[in-house]
Amino acid sequence: MPRALIALMTLVVALSSGDQRMSPEETVRRYCALEFDGQTLTPEGRSKRAALLAAAPLAPDPSGDRLVIVRDYVVKRDRVEAHAASIVADYAMFGTLDASLRFTRVEGRRPQAPTRQRRDFTLVSGGVRDRRSPDDRARAASGRMPWKIESHRDPFGHYVGLDAGIRYVTAARETSSDPVIRGNADRTLRTLTRLAAGAPSQPESIVSKTPQAVVEGFCTLDADGGRMTPAGTRALSPLCVQPVSLYRGTITVVRDFGLSLASIADDNTAGVAAEYIALFEMDSESANIEPGRLPPGGIKVRNDFTLILTNGPPPRALGDNVAGEAGASPVWKIDGPVPPPHITVGTAIRYVTELGDKTTDDRIRKNAVRALASLKLQK
Repeated sequence: MPRALIALMTLVVALSSGDQRMSPEETVRRYCALEFDGQTLTPEGRSKRAALLAAAPLAPDPSGDRLVIVRDYVVKRDRVEAHAASIVADYAMFGTLDASLRFTRVEGRRPQAPTRQRRDFTLVSGGVRDRRSPDDRARAASGRMPWKIESHRDPFGHYVGLDAGIRYVTAARETSSDPVIRGNADRTLRTLTRLAAGAPSQPESIVSKTPQAVVEGFCTLDADGGRMTPAGTRALSPLCVQPVSLYRGTITVVRDFGLSLASIADDNTAGVAAEYIALFEMDSESANIEPGRLPPGGIKVRNDFTLILTNGPPPRALGDNVAGEAGASPVWKIDGPVPPPHITVGTAIRYVTELGDKTTDDRIRKNAVRALASLKLQK
C-alpha cells in the first residue's frame, strides 16, 4: 500500500475519532490530580502518569518516596508557544511525610496555616519522535501532537491531598510490624485528621509567633548590631532559651539574609535556616578586616537554627493530647548556641565609625579607616 495512502488513512482515523488534544494547563491538571488523589503511589497510577510525560521516568518510584501533604492547588498558565509551554502549579502545603510515616509540618509567618509551594512544569509538543507511542504517531500525522510534560521542579516528592494521605498512612500502618513506624503513623493520623476537619494541627493554643517569625526577629536585630550592645542583647534574649550576652570577636558583614520555611516535628522542635551573602570577616574590637578571607563579591553562608516550644507540652512526654501549662501560651524559642553576629554593611559602617571616633589606639584608628574604605565600596 502506498505510503501516501497510509498517511491519509491515518489522518482520517485520527480526525474521525474526534480526538482533541489537551491544552498544556489541562495536561498539568491531570498530572496533579493523579498525585493529589494518591494514584501515583500505585503501579496503575504511575502508568497513567507516564502517559503524560515526554520521556519515561529513569527508574520506578521507590516505595519510600517522601509525600507532601497539601490542602489544594491551582494550575496557572505562565507561557505557551507553538511547541513549548511553561505552566505553574501553586499548592497550599501543610507538611511532609517521610518513609517512617513521620509527619513534619512546614510553616511560614502565619501560625498553623498552610504555606505556598510552587512547582514549575515545562511541556513540549512534537520534537519527541523517538519517544512517541503509536497513538502519538497518529496524532502527529493529523498535526495534533499532544502536550507532554518534559520536566518539572520537584523539591519534595508526591503532592497528595489530606484524604489520600490519610488512606496511605492507614494502609502502611496496617502492613507494618515496626513499633516505631506504627507509633509515627498514629501521631500522623491524629494530625492529618485534625487538619482535614479544619482544626489546628496541634491541640494546644495557637502560638503568637511562628518559628520562622522568631528567627526573622533574631536575624533582624542581629543584623542591626544587637549582639554588640546591652540594649540589643536585652531585646534578643526573649527570643532564646538562654540569655544572649554581649559578643566580642569575629563578626561577619553580610548583604541581607533570607529564611527557609520552618520544619516542625511532632516532638515540639523546629528548624529554620538563614542564608546570607557574606562579604567580610572583621574583628569587633580592632576593626581589622583580613583581606582575602572571603572571595570578591562574597560567598553564600548558612546558619541553622533549632527552636523548641516552651510552656507547652513537654517533648514526647505525654503524647499529642496534653495541653500546655494552665494560663501559659506556647512560645517558640531558639535553643542552643547562636552563631556569631552577621551584620549589614550599614551597621558595620556605623559601628566602625563610632569605634574609630572613640579609640585612642592608633592601630585601631588606622584599621577603622581601612575598614570604612572597604565597606563603603559595598554600598
